[in-house]
Amino acid sequence: MTEPETTGEVRVTASSNGRQITLDPLRLIPVTVDVREVESTLPCGLRVEWASGTIGGQEFSIESGAGVGSRWLTIDYEGKDYCMDISDFVQAFVRALEVDA
Repeated sequence: MTEPETTGEVRVTASSNGRQITLDPLRLIPVTVDVREVESTLPCGLRVEWASGTIGGQEFSIESGAGVGSRWLTIDYEGKDYCMDISDFVQAFVRALEVDA
């Protein structure tokens, strides 16, 4: 799969005791969550764009609740709408941590 090309990223650098802090993983935790293909993501409510760009020449956008309590993450890819309830992700993440412990 082609890596996504995105634009407009804001980055921050940080250090601790003179050592640069990175996002290199301490470990990888596989999380499986169902994503719904839906007719429209309009019922997901007010959202703000989180990321957009292209993957293999196809445009995509990912949006999340706009800070007003929406639990939905939405994805538009190849002209289709997808959504995920973020609470499903949190539950799957906690289960994955328990299995990995």
